[in-house]
Amino acid sequence: MDPVTEKIRTIRIAKGLNMRELAEKVGCSTPFISQMENGKASPSIATLKKIATVLGVRVVDFFMTEKNGNDIILRKEQRIHMK
Repeated sequence: MDPVTEKIRTIRIAKGLNMRELAEKVGCSTPFISQMENGKASPSIATLKKIATVLGVRVVDFFMTEKNGNDIILRKEQRIHMK
């Protein structure tokens, strides 16, 4: 899996969004999100910007590695709780 799309999946799950919810908020199809997360489709820069906005991160965060020491931290008040 591509590190960028793996990071998107990780953040999406941490934010409590399923693929359908992310797709609706970004304005693309659920199958596209699935294909992207499974390495079968590549998002455009414009789509990456929309995904970053929806997930509340910067586009550059998708490209950061653990070696950079810039892991994404979700504080308690930032977490979305599922009922």
